[in-house]
Amino acid sequence: MRTNPSPPRRISFLVLGIVLLATSFGAVLARLAQGAGVPSLAVAALRLGLAAAIVTPVAWWQSRHVLQTLTGRQIMLTAGAGFFLALHFATWISSLEYTSVASSTALVTTNPVWISLAAFIFLGERTSRLT
Repeated sequence: MRTNPSPPRRISFLVLGIVLLATSFGAVLARLAQGAGVPSLAVAALRLGLAAAIVTPVAWWQSRHVLQTLTGRQIMLTAGAGFFLALHFATWISSLEYTSVASSTALVTTNPVWISLAAFIFLGERTSRLT
């Protein structure tokens, strides 16, 4: 099995910084696009499409051998996860039409709270103190 050499540390930090900035300004940029008349679903589709266009070649280059060995079930689970990610972005970006960026972002980032509550109610799981 061939392993790719890891990139220099400064490149990793540069990429991390770009990703952090892009994520931090995502809601603001989505609101600006809405203000320019771009429909919310188009903003969500463009955001996911751009991410896929960037990530897919890198994933293929780094993990082609793993991707080629995925089973049908794994592919279906991955497609399901992609569907729910698309649904998340479609609803979240649409929410920016009805509330402020701050309120929308605050609600989206409370996701761990809602997951913990749902896990307790539906599965009887207790959340750890660390969580």
